Amino acid sequence: MLNVSVSQFKLRRTVASELLSVCIPTRNRARYLRELLTAFASQIEHGKFGPADLAFYISDNAAEDETPEVIRAFKQKIPWTVDSRNPSNIGGDENIGKVRRQGRGQYIWVLGDDEILCDNSLAKLIAALRKHQPGLVLAYSSLYELKLPVPKLFT
Repeated sequence: MLNVSVSQFKLRRTVASELLSVCIPTRNRARYLRELLTAFASQIEHGKFGPADLAFYISDNAAEDETPEVIRAFKQKIPWTVDSRNPSNIGGDENIGKVRRQGRGQYIWVLGDDEILCDNSLAKLIAALRKHQPGLVLAYSSLYELKLPVPKLFT
């Protein structure tokens, strides 16, 4: 459960360094992470997004595969990426909490390393955040049983 007071939330919104912090916990799924980060890099280049728009925070939970190399390659394309590596596996929940706390943006997006990024989704999300300034955005695949016709924004 998220335990943040209203005053903490307002303070965070006023000192944000980027609009959107993309927080990705990862461990031993380099091939999925590579696919996700490649999609992000392509959408950033196409949308001409920069560090004021979004920043990436990636927490490597002591991966034993080529995850560090995947992250290094992404940082060459998107240098405003912040990465950290745990010296040992701290567990999935702790790694999610760690990477979420690293985010400094007005909005925090925690997503799994195996998520699939739809075409143009980053541009649509950033535009929606700027236009509506929601308190919460709920968006997920339309393949799930509970379908939303479009992402829902909650003030």
